[in-house]
Amino acid sequence: MNPFTHLLNLRVDEDDHGAWLVWKCPQCGELRDFHLVVGEGNLSFIGVELSKPHVLLDLKCAGCAYEVKVSPSEMELLDKAREATRAMKAGSLDAEGYLSALHELNAGFVKDLVALTQVWKCPKCGEENPANFEACWNC
Repeated sequence: MNPFTHLLNLRVDEDDHGAWLVWKCPQCGELRDFHLVVGEGNLSFIGVELSKPHVLLDLKCAGCAYEVKVSPSEMELLDKAREATRAMKAGSLDAEGYLSALHELNAGFVKDLVALTQVWKCPKCGEENPANFEACWNC
């Protein structure tokens, strides 16, 4: 092992902000709460910071800890997703309305989850294809 690796330190502090989204997890396959985890990290050498703190946003499955990366520029969209999640959990928004509200956000994290968890059936052969496929892989 390189002796300099003991002198370099990558520090990441994480803070769990609770449930911000409900979705079928791509890894465990269950409908789960996804918690917003905000991380702040930087690189240091012998205690001297070499980089400015960098903010990392992840939506993490409460069941299996699967993570979906979120761009910090989408924080406003995350707030809207949280509002919709609270409304759905309070009973003032049904499941269909909840999904519609999330799709209307046009957020990258929603598109990523859709691509990983939803499928469409080919009208020609009936094969299921991931949501991000434009054409049937079987045809």
